[in-house]
Amino acid sequence: MVSGSGWSPGTEMVAWIFSTPQKIGTIPVSDDGEYSTEMNLPEALDIGEHTIQVNGITSDGSIRSLSVEVLYLGDTGKAQDDETNGQLWMSLNFWIFIICALVAITSLWWLFGRRKSESQ
Repeated sequence: MVSGSGWSPGTEMVAWIFSTPQKIGTIPVSDDGEYSTEMNLPEALDIGEHTIQVNGITSDGSIRSLSVEVLYLGDTGKAQDDETNGQLWMSLNFWIFIICALVAITSLWWLFGRRKSESQ
């Protein structure tokens, strides 16, 4: 689950994964500037290091990009034991959490910076 606020109402954020660029999906931003969605990695994703990037427009009209490095361990298509499946699931959840945290921190940074400049 990816969620946050501080983005331009009614727009869409776009999520990409790089090594070989692939669009993961779009994230609609509600009328109050908030978003919440779930995303899946591409099935044909190569095992190894990748960068996940989310691009969008903040509520002041600025273009913002957030990126995080990930290590994809892959899915061989063979039956795996429960411990290995749990490790892969935890790894993916960890990086999804990191992306959410980066988006939330950036949203708060922008929001408090805007309030500070408005009060001066």
